[in-house]
Amino acid sequence: MTKRRMSTEQMQDVLRQMAETDFAEQTNQHYQNEAQRVLKEEGAPEDALSTRGGLTPRARDAIEVLACIKAARASADNGRFDLAQAHAAKMDAVAMRAHMRLFEADVARGQKILAGSRRGHEMTYGTPDEKAQKYQKYQGYIDQLHRDHPDWKRGELNEKAASEFSVSAKTIERHTENPHK
Repeated sequence: MTKRRMSTEQMQDVLRQMAETDFAEQTNQHYQNEAQRVLKEEGAPEDALSTRGGLTPRARDAIEVLACIKAARASADNGRFDLAQAHAAKMDAVAMRAHMRLFEADVARGQKILAGSRRGHEMTYGTPDEKAQKYQKYQGYIDQLHRDHPDWKRGELNEKAASEFSVSAKTIERHTENPHK
């Protein structure tokens, strides 16, 4: 029990030291400046946290960052460094979410392009199920050729199947198993 209490005290000392460093304050100041700049651009008041309706997502994120900074500072001033750290972590998460909003349109566009590419591929080459059926036909033909001509080598079997299905011998080789084994 004593060991656990000591580690908690040590942790609080570390958190206290972190709260007193300039780096933590510079980070808070940076987030605060960015949030205030966004609110100014969006024309939203800083104290609009309770009136979240009608605000843009950017403005809501900025207000939430400011609220986290305020709560973290108040917790640190009251000696609740564990709570201050929790508020700082939430502030980082909100700031990251706000940063990622910048890329939402690009991600949506990329997903749309990928979906179109997938549809085009399926139209050209077939769905995975259709391809599996086609490959089973290749294998059945190879197996039948091998039964009819057991002395033919794999390359000869592939060439004959390729001409039958209008594909290359390499395609047949990729999608069939060697019947000699």
